[in-house]
Amino acid sequence: MGPCKNYVLSVCLLLLGVGCTNLGIPASGTRAVKPASSSGADFLMARQLELDGQSEQAFAAYQRAVEADPNSPYLLRRVAELAWRLGKFEQTRVYAERAHSLNPTDPENRFFLGKIYQIEKRDEEAMAILVQEDGQPVSTDAASLLFGMQVNRKEFEAALATAEWILEKEPERLRSYLFMAAVYNELGEFEKAEAVYREGLKVSPGNLAIYGELARVQRFQGDVEAEIAIYREVLEIYPHHHPTLRDLAETQENNRQLEDAISTLKEILSFYPDDTRAILRVALLEYELEHYEDSALYFKELLASDGSRYEIRFFLALVQLKLGQEEEAVANLSLVPPAHPRYVEARTQLAAYWEERQEWSKALTELRKIQLVRPSPALELYTASIMAKNGQIEEAIQYVEALRSADPGNEELLFNLGVLYGEEGSSERSLDVMHEVLELNPDHPGALNYIGYSWAEKGIRLMEAEEMILRALAQRPNDAYITDSLGWVYYMQGIALRDSGGYDQATGLLKQSVAELEKAVQLTDSDPIISEHLGDAYLALDKKRRALESYRKALELKKSDTEILMDKFEKLRMELGVK
Repeated sequence: MGPCKNYVLSVCLLLLGVGCTNLGIPASGTRAVKPASSSGADFLMARQLELDGQSEQAFAAYQRAVEADPNSPYLLRRVAELAWRLGKFEQTRVYAERAHSLNPTDPENRFFLGKIYQIEKRDEEAMAILVQEDGQPVSTDAASLLFGMQVNRKEFEAALATAEWILEKEPERLRSYLFMAAVYNELGEFEKAEAVYREGLKVSPGNLAIYGELARVQRFQGDVEAEIAIYREVLEIYPHHHPTLRDLAETQENNRQLEDAISTLKEILSFYPDDTRAILRVALLEYELEHYEDSALYFKELLASDGSRYEIRFFLALVQLKLGQEEEAVANLSLVPPAHPRYVEARTQLAAYWEERQEWSKALTELRKIQLVRPSPALELYTASIMAKNGQIEEAIQYVEALRSADPGNEELLFNLGVLYGEEGSSERSLDVMHEVLELNPDHPGALNYIGYSWAEKGIRLMEAEEMILRALAQRPNDAYITDSLGWVYYMQGIALRDSGGYDQATGLLKQSVAELEKAVQLTDSDPIISEHLGDAYLALDKKRRALESYRKALELKKSDTEILMDKFEKLRMELGVK
């Protein structure tokens, strides 16, 4: 019913205990009548053997005592308890039932037998023996067991009544308040639960368990500030209490109060400097807030105590890349061993690092290392793309063709093969392959965009190109490259109309082109082709200064094949007289 059901059961188990010694079975010294003198020798021998840890021999002696005095509830209880500890559960129940039949009003016997029935999942019999004829529990221990069973059966109203009965009998005991509050939590009556916990604090001032449950109540309600206030209240009583500070930091972090979480974690470290988990958490938070130098210091502190923590080396390398400490970052990433969970991520980072620097052979080396550990289709395609950039275009095509032969129905393999043919310069072959992709999946956005853009670049079939690109964009409305394709189609349509004398319609299309291309630039501010396209569209609308700025940006982003772009930029710069 409510979010606290697991907690209710845990409270019951915590207070009732588990196992033979915590079943509520009384130890020696019970109030029951001692065995008859005829069985006294065996009883004394059994007690001594039991104290000496010779349980099996003690059990045999108890049985002899019972044979000599079969009507002693006390002896029957003793042998039942020892049978339980020895795992003789069937005999446990037999002896306990005999003890109860001889003394049916003894509350301890009834609690013991009720516990046995409960463990045997004979709930109805257990619940019946735990209450008197008037329906009241036979004892507070029996009530506690009854409460746990009612909660387990989701009989929360009955459980609440039992908890109230326990509280009336034991107003000085903490469990009474925990039981009642737990049921209120289960019923979703959180204000009542909180009030009961507060009453419990009057019985046990400063009780950390109660404060923990008060914080839990606030968390269930989603009241972050109230939960934090509970932690602050605890810290006033127990300044710098380690577990409370950790809970506070976790709550702050989970609710994106990152600066506050860092402050709390630093307080932890000022009093508990060996808390490596706190060091790691603050290092990661500093990284998230882009405080890279601080983050690096904390990661280095962790490594100073244990240089084999390769996950920390991985994180430190990410920070070092942000700080431009590339040599150190590469060294740390390279140290992550193949057996480590971060190995694939580390090698992927290295591959991306070398790719960005156009050191294709080094990137390929890293990708092949990953393939030995965790091969995947995505990795294979990435490898093929790097091979092509490394000038191994034919090898890349053969590589993907081989993959395709093993998986002929894989549309992504086929699409990437078409891209590779395009990079090779086999434009007609690449378009044929893209049409094959559309036969497998008529709505493949990549193939639709590729064909549409290819036609737009050639200035052919522009209406069909527009239709294909719009279909692709409908599936990926925030894709910068498909948006760029649409803007470029409008540009080519506008230029064609302007060249044929349709100036007004051409202007409308060119304005549409600019709108789409500006959106594409917003979606990805790092593509030189898109910036160059936007410059061309601005220039077609005679917005020369905007065109010049777009060309300038494209030149800053473009690392090769800049001759045509540079020529456009220089001509426009000279025309505008801009330095």
